[in-house]
Amino acid sequence: MVLAKYLCRYSALILTLCAFSSTSYGKETITWIEYGLPPVFISSGPHKNQGFANQSAKWLQQRMPQWRHVTKLGAIPRFLSMAKTKHLVCSSVLKNAARENDLYFSKPLQSLSPHRLYFLAKNKAVLETKIGHSLSQIISLEEIMKHLDKLVFAIAGGRSYGDNRDKILDKYRDQMHISTQYKLSSQFITRLLADRVDLIIEYPWIIAYEQTQLNFERDDLASVAIAESAPILEVYIACSKTPAGKAVIDAINQISDAHPESPLQQFVEQWNTATN
Repeated sequence: MVLAKYLCRYSALILTLCAFSSTSYGKETITWIEYGLPPVFISSGPHKNQGFANQSAKWLQQRMPQWRHVTKLGAIPRFLSMAKTKHLVCSSVLKNAARENDLYFSKPLQSLSPHRLYFLAKNKAVLETKIGHSLSQIISLEEIMKHLDKLVFAIAGGRSYGDNRDKILDKYRDQMHISTQYKLSSQFITRLLADRVDLIIEYPWIIAYEQTQLNFERDDLASVAIAESAPILEVYIACSKTPAGKAVIDAINQISDAHPESPLQQFVEQWNTATN
């Protein structure tokens, strides 16, 4: 009798473990890559995991129980490299032509105010002399690039600045400072404040966020609009260009269609409000 009870309990345990395995370990795993660009992703400090892309990924994951979800920190080049090797990876990114070779993109999920050119306010007159153009009115990025023999201009390797800007920057990559460090925004702002670079491209809301982190004065930096920028930039979720990646993107699009109130845009607006 004791043996029979033991066998019954043992069998029930095995069935439970099997059921757990089939509902959890049997699922395909999506690796979500988070990169160092707060307040898009925030990986440390009092606002850890509260960036708008952090919140967006979590919100989507909760609505996709058919997959297991794992989050890893990594630079954008790592995300692109993993996608090329057919890992099932996803992240929140801008779309450009080069990325479409290796990634499937969702529908636009969020809208951002566009990049601007930033420089030290005290250097405005000197820079205007170098480029022969006023920095008080909109300027062409292409025009700036023609003066790289006189300017120190820095961009982040692997980061997209929007398709139109990327096409221009790619033409002049050999004449610019390109960094592949993990922190994609604060490193450039720090170098700009130290007068080690003349110009950077950045979002206004990232500048505002970094001002609270780096404790510089708002008036230390000045900026000008870029002629090649659209009024807004659209943000997507991108996944590996594989059948599995396509299935994830299809699921994300269905979730987005089911929520016309645009909850993911609300995560963006929280940071726009907090930094303006």
